[in-house]
Amino acid sequence: MYTRAEAAEMVRAYLHREYPRMDLVLLEDQAQEFEFGWVFFYNSKEYVETRDFHHALAGNAPLIVERVSGRILSTGTAEPVDAYIGAYRRTGDPHARPSSIVRITGYRAGANTVAAIQALRRHATKGLTAAKHDIERVLDGAIVEVDTGSVETAGRLVGEFDACGFNSSHERNRNAA
Repeated sequence: MYTRAEAAEMVRAYLHREYPRMDLVLLEDQAQEFEFGWVFFYNSKEYVETRDFHHALAGNAPLIVERVSGRILSTGTAEPVDAYIGAYRRTGDPHARPSSIVRITGYRAGANTVAAIQALRRHATKGLTAAKHDIERVLDGAIVEVDTGSVETAGRLVGEFDACGFNSSHERNRNAA
């Protein structure tokens, strides 16, 4: 388990290692703390000292530092940092994005299998036999993927699975097939 001070020092070392020819500084007053760790921001030393935008960095994606492992993950700049944090919280990957494919990964005690089969039939346009087979495979410990045809439908299916006691997601990690 790392402290904020240790995480900040790891980010400084990371920045020095990744950008050895640049004089970068950590913007400690802008760091954000979460249950999983911290998000750190940085910029050029010259910009921080002068506030002259000619010296500001472009593309300096905030960095996530995991509290337990100390792993450093770069976010991105195409979306607000909250989008990257949300994706990280849901999947462990700040670059994961919603997909039309739903992964059913397990179930909780008391799960309603009939409701899960019905939800699968509605949102993945599966027949009764195929839907029942997929849910039985999940009950046997398999991870099952189904294509719903759209991100919106996938989101609805994930919500219904949650309500009936099944674990699922419709986000794909950037390195997932």
